[in-house]
Amino acid sequence: MLFIYPMWDSEAERLGLQKCCRLSYTLRTIAEIGGAIGLYYLFFVIIYLLYKIFIGIFEINDLFILIYPFILAFICEIIFKTSYVIANKKLYKFNVKTGITTWIENGKEESYSFKKSKIF
Repeated sequence: MLFIYPMWDSEAERLGLQKCCRLSYTLRTIAEIGGAIGLYYLFFVIIYLLYKIFIGIFEINDLFILIYPFILAFICEIIFKTSYVIANKKLYKFNVKTGITTWIENGKEESYSFKKSKIF
């Protein structure tokens, strides 16, 4: 999943991860932002290389610039996986059918379910 990571199934999953382990939630957010930046960077690198081909100053060594977006994507992938390793230490789980997030905190099972506001 280079550059793009799966969406949250629901707000309960997102907010549950945030309540379970703030570090894990922050790492996932950093990975998502870094992946988006890497994807944009890849897009602009390709445009830059096409521009150099078009004006006739392209050299084969210019292809090395394509490595950098993929290095960023690889680093973000490691950060993304690490975020869930940290959450899994607290036995973080999200049940898609019930929409309830559960985890263990201080030996006690905690849970979170998203309740819609009466305003909306």
